[in-house]
This record gives sequence, structure tokens and C-alpha cells, in this order.
Amino acid sequence: MLDLGEANSASATASPTESAAAPQPVWRTVSAGLVGNVLEWYDFSVYGYLAGPIGAQFFPHNDKVTQEILVFATFAIGFVTRPIGGLVLGRFGDSHGRRALLTLSILLMAGSTLLMALLPSAATIGIAAPILMILLRMVQGFSLGGEFTGSIVYTTEMAKTGRRGLISSSTAFGTSLGFVLGSGAVALSTYAMGTETLHDWGWRVPLLASVIFAGFGWWVRRSAVETPESKLSMERRPPLLLALVADRVAMLRLVGIIAVSNAALYFAVTAQVEAAKARNPDTAAFIQVLATAGLAVIACSKVGGGWLSDLLGRRKSALIVTVVLLAALVPSHIAFAQGTPGMFLIGLIIIGIPLAMHLGLQGALVVEMFPVASRVMSMSLSYSVTLALVGGTAPMMFTWMVVKNGWVWGPEIWLGALGIICLATLIPMRDTTDRRLDV
Repeated sequence: MLDLGEANSASATASPTESAAAPQPVWRTVSAGLVGNVLEWYDFSVYGYLAGPIGAQFFPHNDKVTQEILVFATFAIGFVTRPIGGLVLGRFGDSHGRRALLTLSILLMAGSTLLMALLPSAATIGIAAPILMILLRMVQGFSLGGEFTGSIVYTTEMAKTGRRGLISSSTAFGTSLGFVLGSGAVALSTYAMGTETLHDWGWRVPLLASVIFAGFGWWVRRSAVETPESKLSMERRPPLLLALVADRVAMLRLVGIIAVSNAALYFAVTAQVEAAKARNPDTAAFIQVLATAGLAVIACSKVGGGWLSDLLGRRKSALIVTVVLLAALVPSHIAFAQGTPGMFLIGLIIIGIPLAMHLGLQGALVVEMFPVASRVMSMSLSYSVTLALVGGTAPMMFTWMVVKNGWVWGPEIWLGALGIICLATLIPMRDTTDRRLDV
């Protein structure tokens, strides 16, 4: 296994398995990475945006704040199973191929979401309702443990060396597109059915709509070309524990790099949307529309982050964008604190653009840090553990800090600390931009 410094020294010549030679057009590579993440994150975001109705149906409680904490705790549970999915599905991706992994993960997410949409409420089946909801969230999280990182590995390995950042950012774009469509579906449902109907049974409609993505995504991935590096990983796959020990430095670096942006994503996108709707219940549907518009801007910025990393190099780009993200924490907080729909949108864009660029450039950067033989497994496990610790808990922490205890600057202090860790991780690293991916 190569450490980052060793890997960088091996990057001077082009890989003999240069994925540009693979007989697959760029649009199909992008589609294979993007479509599954659209579905996965559509499903995942809809649950967050429908926290109120789902909480009333499955976690009834006299205290509304406690009810909200319970539903966001279930949101967090989906992240708890991500490391398990990262380990199991990541190992599957290294031993059976990236394409097989991506096909399996999309089926798992689609099936669990369909069952969630059809699940009877607590008023009908009692305590079984929240238990089953939690179990289905766990399956969703298990699926995501291999889906997102598997897609990043696939698109990066299929891209030319000078375009890895741009092509791999399509996966991050897919997550934002899923958020946009999820937000749009909830906004449309709210306008079409009204708040009362949405809380009664209408919340099921956006979840059922995900079946449309599932069939198309499965077809795209079944017909996709396998990466040359995938064949190498099947041949060289080391024992599980040896691989994890050998990859420990890269895994720790990944944690340090992605923690701040993923925590900020859930603070800004999920928790702030719910907080804005709670402050403005009469304009909840309009706020959801504004959130959709803001997320569209964020989605485009992710592609900009990937392009920038190809232009300036991964390390330099990551350092610049991290500093800008930290600088955006205070003005975005001030905008969110105004409490008006317009200022909510401004706050979302202020923090959303550097946040999205950070997420967009991460794809190729983290893939280039891992050896081919255990790339999907080690990357998926460390990525999933990070998201479980700082991403999935963010909405619940936001509610506990801000709503329950009145610590209005708590989220920004937390994100600032994670940002400093990110900078401390990036500064001593060597650039990975031209690293060969077949080693």
C-alpha cells in the first residue's frame, strides 16, 4: 500500500490502465455516477424536509421540540448504519466490481423508500410503526454507505487524468440535484394538497415518486462499462484487516478533510430549512421553494469546485475554498437570524457556494489518496464514519443547541473547529492531482 507521499512520486507517468481508453462516452460515465445519487439523496432529503409530518405520524409526543428531536434522531440512525454499509458494500465493490456495487445500492435504497412510503402510522399499528421506520432508515443508511463513495470512485477512475475533478464532481452534483428535486417535490406537494393533507397522508407522495428514478438508474448502471482499476482491485484485494491497517493514514486524512463540509451541509440545508419554516409557518411552502432555488445554485457550484481542482490542483483548491467557507459562517448566521424568507435565501447562498465547491472538489481528491486494491472499502468506511459522527447528527444537534438551549452561535463554533482541523490536515499534504490510480 502506498502512502500519499509515495503515491505522489509514482504519478509522473500516465497509468497503463488510463481510464480514458475505456469504450464509454463521458455522458454515460457521468450518468452512471449521477443518477443513483439523485435517487439516494432525493429519498434521504425528503425524509429531512418532511420531519414535521413524519414526526407527528410515527413519533407522537406532547412536546413538539422533543418530537422533532426524535424524528431527527431517526434521521441520524440512517447514518449510524452507513459505516457498516461502507465496509460491506465497499468490500463488495473491490471484490465484485464498481458497477455491481452501484446496481445493488440503488435497489436497496429504492426498496426501503417504497416500504417507508407504505408504512402504516403509529395510530394504526402502535409501537411497531416507529420501530419499522427506524429499521427502514437503517437500510437506507446501509445503502448510502457504498453508493456515494462507490460512485465517486467509478467516475474518477473512468475520467482522464486532467479531468478527474470535473468528472467526479458530477457525483456531488447528483446529490444536490437529489436535494433540489426532494425540496421541489415537498414544495409542490404542500402547494397542491395543503399543509393539513400533507401532514395526514400527503407526505407519502414524494416518497412514492422516487420509484421513477429507481428504474432508470438501474438500467443506466446495468449497461455501464466497468473501470480498468476495478479489474485490478479484484486481482489484488488484500485481507480485510491488513487493508484497513495499511490505509489508516489516508483514512484519517479523509476524516479531517470532509468533516467540516458535510457537517455544514446538514446544518445549512436540512436544519436551517426546518427552522425557517418553524419561524414562518404561514409561508412554509414559499420557504421550501426558496430552499429549492438556493439548492440549485449550490448544485452548479459543486461542478465549479471540481473544475477548480483540475485547474489549480486538489490541495491548493481545497485550502482556498476551506478558508472561504470559514469566512462565510458569520455572515450566513446573521442572515439566517433575521428570520425572513428573503434573508433565509441570502444566508443559504452565502454559505452554500463555498460549501458546494468544497464538496465538489473532494471527489477526485479523496479517491487519489487510496490504493486501488482496497480503494472502495477503505474510502467508504472512513467517509461513512465521518458522516455518521458529524453529518447525520447535525440536524439533531442544531435543534438541541439552538432550539432547546438557546446556543445561537453553537453550530458556527462547531463548524469553525472542524474547519481548522481540515486546514491542519491539508497543509502538510502533497498534491494528488496527477497520481496514477492503478497503484
